[in-house]
Amino acid sequence: MNPQIALRSYKESQIMSATPLQLVLMAYDAALVACARRDLAKTTQAVNTLAKALDMNQGDIAVRLYYLYQYCNDMARRGDFDEAARILRELASAWIQCLVEQGPTGETGR
Repeated sequence: MNPQIALRSYKESQIMSATPLQLVLMAYDAALVACARRDLAKTTQAVNTLAKALDMNQGDIAVRLYYLYQYCNDMARRGDFDEAARILRELASAWIQCLVEQGPTGETGR
């Protein structure tokens, strides 16, 4: 099997079997990798994916995240990928903490 096809198949399998929280973390990873590569198109694509995933019915937290994502896109457009990555890393860290608390199945231990 072609290695590229095998890799694509593996990635698709990961995505299809991921929990919603794991998908969010995958989007953060994509954004951080794109920032490290100074790739504006992929950075904004990943950050926009995060913004589109927000449930705006959740109130203030969703609105604040939306504005942070917009700020990250603005920083990337200005070429300040380090600032965008700093914020994205902090946000990803908070989501990772949620994943740790929920466990791999997404259920809380409370």
